Amino acid sequence: MSLILILIAYYFDYKSEPDSFWSDIKGGLTVFGVLIASALILKYKFNVGHIYIIFAIGIEIILLFVLKGFLKK
Repeated sequence: MSLILILIAYYFDYKSEPDSFWSDIKGGLTVFGVLIASALILKYKFNVGHIYIIFAIGIEIILLFVLKGFLKK
């Protein structure tokens, strides 16, 4: 049910401002790709356990929000 609500919200966001919607989607997919690449590198290159990968990605997300907050000032 929540996935349907998210898709409806994306649709209304797209209708209101298509240009910013596509730039946000591109940015989000880029961040998602970097996080997935980071997780794969940690798993297969350094043989890190799953729980540590989850913690590392959580820290990366927190740092991303902090960096975004500093850049918005």
